[in-house]
Amino acid sequence: MAVYTVNELLVANKLLQSNKLQQPNELLVPSQSTTPAAPTFSPVAGSYTGTQLVIITGPIGTTAIYFTLDGSTPTTSSQLYNSFGVYISLSETLKAIAIVGGVPSAVGVAVYIIGFTAQTASFFSTLATQPSAPRAAAYNSLITELVNAGVFSKLDGLYVYAAADSPTALTNLTQATYNQTAHGSPTFASNVGFTGANGTTEYLDTGFNPAVAPSPNFTQNSASLFAYRTASPSGDAGGLAGIAGGTFKTDLYVPLAGSTPLFSALNSAQVGGALTYSLGIGLFSSSRLNSTALSTYLNGVPVQLNVAAVSSAVTSADIITLNDGTSGADGTTGTLAAGGMGAGLTDADTRNLYSAVNNYTTAINSDQPASVPIFSSDIATGNATGLSYGTGVARLADGRLVAVYSVGTALNTNSVLYYQLSSNNGLTWGAAVVLSTPASTFTYTEANVMVTSAGTILVNATYYASGPLISVVFQGTVAIPLGSITWSSPITVTSALTNPTSDGQAVQLANGSLMLPLYSDVGSEPEITVVFSTNQGATWGNETPVVKAAITGNNDLWGESGFVQMPNGSVFGILRNDNTVTTSRQGWWTVVSTNGGATWSSPTMILGANTSVSRPSLACDADNNMLVVGRFGLLGTYQNQQAYSYSTDGAGATWSAVQFIYVVNQALSSGYGANYYDGGFWDTVTQTFMYSMNYGGGYTLFQQFSAL
Repeated sequence: MAVYTVNELLVANKLLQSNKLQQPNELLVPSQSTTPAAPTFSPVAGSYTGTQLVIITGPIGTTAIYFTLDGSTPTTSSQLYNSFGVYISLSETLKAIAIVGGVPSAVGVAVYIIGFTAQTASFFSTLATQPSAPRAAAYNSLITELVNAGVFSKLDGLYVYAAADSPTALTNLTQATYNQTAHGSPTFASNVGFTGANGTTEYLDTGFNPAVAPSPNFTQNSASLFAYRTASPSGDAGGLAGIAGGTFKTDLYVPLAGSTPLFSALNSAQVGGALTYSLGIGLFSSSRLNSTALSTYLNGVPVQLNVAAVSSAVTSADIITLNDGTSGADGTTGTLAAGGMGAGLTDADTRNLYSAVNNYTTAINSDQPASVPIFSSDIATGNATGLSYGTGVARLADGRLVAVYSVGTALNTNSVLYYQLSSNNGLTWGAAVVLSTPASTFTYTEANVMVTSAGTILVNATYYASGPLISVVFQGTVAIPLGSITWSSPITVTSALTNPTSDGQAVQLANGSLMLPLYSDVGSEPEITVVFSTNQGATWGNETPVVKAAITGNNDLWGESGFVQMPNGSVFGILRNDNTVTTSRQGWWTVVSTNGGATWSSPTMILGANTSVSRPSLACDADNNMLVVGRFGLLGTYQNQQAYSYSTDGAGATWSAVQFIYVVNQALSSGYGANYYDGGFWDTVTQTFMYSMNYGGGYTLFQQFSAL
């Protein structure tokens, strides 16, 4: 409102009485010793489902109004307002000034959020500060994804702590009630979330008591609890969410990485997780769908499924996050980016919840964990010395997973080729089935598998005894969905190499043909080639070189490799160079073909200088992001490490620093033994990277990595 002096009011009154005011705008022109009031807007700032016609009104005495829609401060050079109003059809920030007596007013600001779902608009209506247009779009995508998946309506509370400000972070996205209150002194960081300070008294209270709340989704036999932790520092106790009061009948407890596994409870006794290892970060959740069991998840993937846990009545206390009780020392000192609770969520619901939250944090560039192995399960266990190099996993046309590997009586001795199937995305695996038994004194090694677009299963392996190596392929078919697999006799892969070894899985190219990588490290011949098939692997020919030591020199020892057909049309490969003379060249190198594998670029080193590396297993998603997993060894030591790296630049030009999963002593004869050999692929069903790994003692492990 404009401010006027007493003298101005008296003068105006006399002028009115003497009829000397000629124009209405001449009435009560404010003193120029003060800044005129800012213009007002109708309708007011807020969220609307459609285009709005906004009327701008200046204070008394206004002669002109100027406005902007790009967020800049308006001046007299900005767009001149007319009395018809301004149409706002997109999410925009409207700013305006009025000119009163030749003086610019204060700036009026109104943020309009246009075209979002009713649920999004309802959430925005509860906020004291409206989000920016890009952040509003991220919220709308999050909510829309959950609404379309049928998850949003199942939740009593969803809190996105990775917000622009603390009040917004504590606001419930699903309804206008149960906004959280911070207790103790948790630290808030914009776009990151809340971090516990001491693990004892800090917690975020939802104000939601499921025992007394009207029509709650969270009930005795249908309940879920989740929290997205993005950091877990040393000493983190691990309580992410629970019922206030420390009853532990409902809690989510995820201790520090490398510590004990995930524990959870939903109206029941606490049950322990079955995670082989825990990195302590990601979206942890627990769900109950009945009175007898509950399941726990990491990033939408089951960690344990339907574990016996008989339910009891819901505890009458508020659900909290950043802690699993209001007393004790279990609260996380890590960082939470999101949390919430609701009705029981199915496997698909949990995957959709993770996808939506992860997409939001990605959109706002929140601090979040990089791609990490999020789940593992044992496929097979063998004897103490029965490791045979190579393993692979693929998804069949009927939805099952198939894993192949070989195990013998000793290291690479009489190794039999096996396969196993999983009908629940690798959570459990069926019995081992013999695919092929070698002839006396022969052995199978370097096994891998892929499935063509036509549904043909293609297993490749190396077959040898004391004589030359032979690369072979088996074709597998499933006559009826979920039926048994019928395998062909071994098909010999013709190669000009002296001892052709096939370690990486075959790749289906954009033209429909198959490409199988081979290598030989015999004598002066260290070389990698690719060989092609145009009939689903029934015959092989047309071999082309990829790289050979005779050209690169420097005592290079080219070996195992992994290739992918990228969606952008290129064929990309990562190669092993086991150069033990010029160790600075020892590591992983990349090559690219832009003509379907006919010719290849010169190799470029990316990782592992002065490091003993082997079998780079490569996978690529639909966005040209790539993940490579393999073995890194420390020169001069007995330690080997399973490690991974990833590239998100769309071309494989830059790669992340190597991240280690297991570090072991080579002298171990069982358990996580001396060598790690991996095979994997991008799974379109779960939108994750799936790998299998074998290690000392004839063990084979299934691994699942989150999307990049």
